[in-house]
Amino acid sequence: MYLHVLRKNPVGKLNVEQELIKISSVEFTSGFYSNDRHYSDVVIICRVDNSRENNPMFIELKEGDVFKVLSESGAILKEYKK
Repeated sequence: MYLHVLRKNPVGKLNVEQELIKISSVEFTSGFYSNDRHYSDVVIICRVDNSRENNPMFIELKEGDVFKVLSESGAILKEYKK
């Protein structure tokens, strides 16, 4: 499974930023706290990398962002927008 991150107008840039992350799981939540900071809309993922099978992390959705969960074949399983 993959998470396709599409950020529109990232800080300091006028274009689009994209990233493809191999993941084993994904969960969306509204209202998330980390290190005494509040995040409104967050996608929590378990990233698959070469050193560790499950490397948990979270990514905040900001205005204009689109996150798509893709199958191994590229089919869209879920889409999150802000």
